Amino acid sequence: EYDPADYSMFNIRAKGSVKVTDWLRVSNNAEFSNMTYHNPTNVGEGSVWYAIESEGQPVNVMFNPDNSLTQAGATILGSFYYKNNYQDTDRRNVRNTTSFVANIFRDILTLNGDATVRYTDNRQNGVQSPVPYKTAENGAVKYMGSAYDGIYTSNHTKGYIATNLYAQYAQTFGKHDVKLMVGTNYEQETYKYMFFHRNAKLFEGADDIALTTGSQNIDSDYYK
Repeated sequence: EYDPADYSMFNIRAKGSVKVTDWLRVSNNAEFSNMTYHNPTNVGEGSVWYAIESEGQPVNVMFNPDNSLTQAGATILGSFYYKNNYQDTDRRNVRNTTSFVANIFRDILTLNGDATVRYTDNRQNGVQSPVPYKTAENGAVKYMGSAYDGIYTSNHTKGYIATNLYAQYAQTFGKHDVKLMVGTNYEQETYKYMFFHRNAKLFEGADDIALTTGSQNIDSDYYK
């Protein structure tokens, strides 16, 4: 049994409007989505699907007579076979918009406003492992991607806030229509990114960066 890709998406939305008084209406639109994706990867950082497409020739033999992987088998499908190279993604989106319309004076003067909050959280956890193979049935065991034996995790978060407030004036004088609008707008976006990678897993099958003991690499970014 190989390591299949697994994709799941969940969405929910709630939308409503209520007339609070004869002159005020309030509306709300809320949305939540969650995407999870288990993506098997090739040895190192490549895509197993690309390896199959580009290297998977019909004449390649995957197994030796003793059921060990050949070098071609380890290169193309080794991580797919051992289930030891993959990336898990968990992405969540939350958005809510609240708005109102206030008829201040007989449809001549109206006040409109809305506020939007949007938040995205994108988390990834990846495992990298060398793949054993032999170049001959009774040969020594070698490892494809021996430099890759670690775990990495990353987190991208993005927050967005927007508000709008504006007044509209509309009046008819004989054959002439007069329309005026004045308002204000405020927007803010915040982005954070953190990446951690560490080598040397304590044991085969470890799937958390806390279970590594080797050298580490840390990267981060932020703007507002």
